[in-house]
Amino acid sequence: MQDSLLIELQLFPSLQYLSKWLGFSVILEGEEHYQKGSFRNRYHLATAQGKLALSVPLEKGKHQQLPVREVKIDYKKDWPKQHWRSIETAYGKAPFFDYYGEEIRAILESRPSHLFALNWAALQFLLEHFQLETPSFTAQFSHQFEAGIDFRNQIRPQQAKAPDPYFAPLPYPQLFEDRLGFLPHLSALDLLFCMGPEAPYYLAQQFKTP
Repeated sequence: MQDSLLIELQLFPSLQYLSKWLGFSVILEGEEHYQKGSFRNRYHLATAQGKLALSVPLEKGKHQQLPVREVKIDYKKDWPKQHWRSIETAYGKAPFFDYYGEEIRAILESRPSHLFALNWAALQFLLEHFQLETPSFTAQFSHQFEAGIDFRNQIRPQQAKAPDPYFAPLPYPQLFEDRLGFLPHLSALDLLFCMGPEAPYYLAQQFKTP
């Protein structure tokens, strides 16, 4: 029986995040309060100019005091169109863009009112194409997680190079590698667009047992 690992719900998360499914029974934190400066509303892609951070704007308010399921998305600006254009510009010539692109576009243009719903749709897409099991959710919030490993807030934009005993990054062919070198810590979308059905194989090599 696998150990349990608790982690927050992120938007189009990274390979480091998805690798946890390979060694643990993952539980998603569904009852926390929202935290700024995280991957809960942002993700990173590779472009010809380097790494690009895309973020989903939120309605004004004190989000840190809100339960994560109550955080609402701001649609005053057409950010879904901007995100899609950025993805299309970055990956339009990727080998598997046509295979996954429209499904990703549909997620962005579904315009759910709440961030939690968008993140869940994005994660379900990745779980399906990386052949990973659907996780369970917490029933209530607790500061301590004694049933397994608490990995909440361990994968953050400002801590991308923090040591992770369960993750061994493995370079794979990227679209702009010839001019930029390999760019780590991107959304798993990057691997999907570049490697397609081989993506689960590359992910499987990146989990390690400490």
